[in-house]
Amino acid sequence: MADAPDNCPFCGHDYTFILNGPVEGDWCAVTCDKCHARGPINYTDPHAIAEWNTRATPPAAVVEAMERALQNIRELNLTAEDENGHKWANSELIDQEITFSLAALTAWRDAQ
Repeated sequence: MADAPDNCPFCGHDYTFILNGPVEGDWCAVTCDKCHARGPINYTDPHAIAEWNTRATPPAAVVEAMERALQNIRELNLTAEDENGHKWANSELIDQEITFSLAALTAWRDAQ
């Protein structure tokens, strides 16, 4: 098994770390410090690293569907109104998260 996690398969960032559960030996998972992607939950660091390093690449159709969904959410966030004419959310925090997620998807696609 590998000693260290590979770069993030989503954004390419080179700083990934082991995130541990609140109780020692409870659970662990590799996590990206930049895009916060998290690998599968495991009970040992070596197994968490092995699963992170052998993660399957999502099909391009899945990535495109995720991008479309994020764009649709952004559009709703900025323009949709409820039955009383109030803006649906218009949250800057939501828009920041969408922008960050779309950038991570674009970086992943460009790295392929």
